Amino acid sequence: MSDNEIVCLATTTNRGVAHRWRAALEAEGIECQVGEEMTVWVDNVAGRQADVWVHRANVHRAQEVLGGCLTH
Repeated sequence: MSDNEIVCLATTTNRGVAHRWRAALEAEGIECQVGEEMTVWVDNVAGRQADVWVHRANVHRAQEVLGGCLTH
């Protein structure tokens, strides 16, 4: 595994929350991406989720920046 590998930091059902997380991370100099509203199926029920992705090397720092608000 490379520190440059992109990994999913967190997932939320709220796109606005994902973008607030991204803004907080970028304000701290942590590059990240938001995977826009993927449709997921659980027990034949459709749901939406947005993922926040960071470089593996930044996972610990990103978790510290976002504190306890992550529900991965």
